[in-house]
Amino acid sequence: MLFTGVGAHFCAIFLTELSMTRFALMGGVATGAMLTMIAETMLPEAYHKGGAITGVSTLFGFLAAIFFKMLE
Repeated sequence: MLFTGVGAHFCAIFLTELSMTRFALMGGVATGAMLTMIAETMLPEAYHKGGAITGVSTLFGFLAAIFFKMLE
């Protein structure tokens, strides 16, 4: 908890002039990492049967859902 707070503080100081494109890229990478971690942690049976591909397939499924939503 303390490490996250200190990291957020320094990011707020050093990344204030970050372009919106890079900010969106960093947010996307963080979201992908979170989705993969959740899939591998919260879906133990799927991870047990599918292996490491479970997290990646969950991420691609989420990205496909967002992509098709953007096409509407």
